[in-house]
Amino acid sequence: MKMYPKSKSYGMFDIGFLTLSAMSIVTVFAFAVLIDRNMLNVDISSVPEELAQFGFDKKSIRGSIMAIINKISQEAHTARGVSYATIRGMDNDTLKSVSESLGIEDGVVTAQGFLGLVPYKIKIKLVQEGEYLTAIVRGFSRMNETFTFKVKTNEDVVDTTNVYKGVPGLAGGAKTDVEVIQYTTAVKGLLHRVAEGIVDRIDPYLLAAYYYMNEAPTGKFTKTLPQITRCLEVLPKTEQQLWPLSVLGLIHQDQGKPEKAIETYKKVLEMDPKFPFPYVFWGSVLASLGDHDGAIGLYKKGISLVNSAYPYPMVISHGNKLWADSLVAKGKVDQAEARFKKTIDHFSYDKSFPIANALIHNAYGLFLMKHHPDQATLAEDHLRKAIYYHNSPKYYSDLQQAVKKRVPF
Repeated sequence: MKMYPKSKSYGMFDIGFLTLSAMSIVTVFAFAVLIDRNMLNVDISSVPEELAQFGFDKKSIRGSIMAIINKISQEAHTARGVSYATIRGMDNDTLKSVSESLGIEDGVVTAQGFLGLVPYKIKIKLVQEGEYLTAIVRGFSRMNETFTFKVKTNEDVVDTTNVYKGVPGLAGGAKTDVEVIQYTTAVKGLLHRVAEGIVDRIDPYLLAAYYYMNEAPTGKFTKTLPQITRCLEVLPKTEQQLWPLSVLGLIHQDQGKPEKAIETYKKVLEMDPKFPFPYVFWGSVLASLGDHDGAIGLYKKGISLVNSAYPYPMVISHGNKLWADSLVAKGKVDQAEARFKKTIDHFSYDKSFPIANALIHNAYGLFLMKHHPDQATLAEDHLRKAIYYHNSPKYYSDLQQAVKKRVPF
């Protein structure tokens, strides 16, 4: 008898150049649930002839949309704790067998739905409507819900033309003027909005987290805030609400509104006092206000709540890193170093949490560079380990800066 595949979660992580509160969502939401490509069956039913002439055929359009969805999934860094099962490893014969044995009608697709292996079937039709392109999207989301939406290009694609004068003719023929319609910008923008629309219908929080990660460096949340509002309107008023509310708290931090951030984290904890993330977020707010004793208390609380029911190793890694930062601020550098070492030892017994390992090794390496410059070689070793565990551009930059200090070029 074949075993059915378990639901899977996938982690992505990249600190980059974000602020502390922006970095928080990267680190603690890094145990990510992505939209697996195997879950999406995207079918492009028709493409206007004009588009096909410029290389936008069904295959390339489908590939572009799938690539954008994958990019959104990876950059969102969401770890809401919901796992989506995929159909990977389960062939159609197995599903047919399950369908027949359970008396499920309609065969494979319905059997997938019964087992929680619901692929999202998306049909997209591109049509020319006057001077604009329109994408008509129809799909089936989880729980067999259906959705339909239309997206129109922001630009008049017919009139955005360039005329090239005196282009040589074929086989040495006479020169001629060639008019080229500039579809590329308009079509790419359209496909990006289609991809975002699909993600939104499948999981509005994933899109909110994606917007946040892209807008946090700017401090302007023109897309994130409306999407957070949408999440709070359409997601069940259960633990699913904890995640968008936590991001809302981070936004308040980014906007320099510590009181509102704390108020939001308290609201999250009223819903679930065992949810570990808000304690770490709240602690970082207190630390920014100079209350490092209060911050350390909250870090301890959040870390203590990580267990099999709340399996978030990044809370341990990031919480301890912030704890060490507060100890440094209190002038207790030796205790901070002990905190780093203890956390590294904690993860040394289990290499299955690469992102958590990467964060703490990077943080300890930077700590050594600043507070123990005579241990530059050891610092570089930890910075290299961070890169080994996670291929982050920031980690490469940190290592490069460390090497420059030791060996100036």
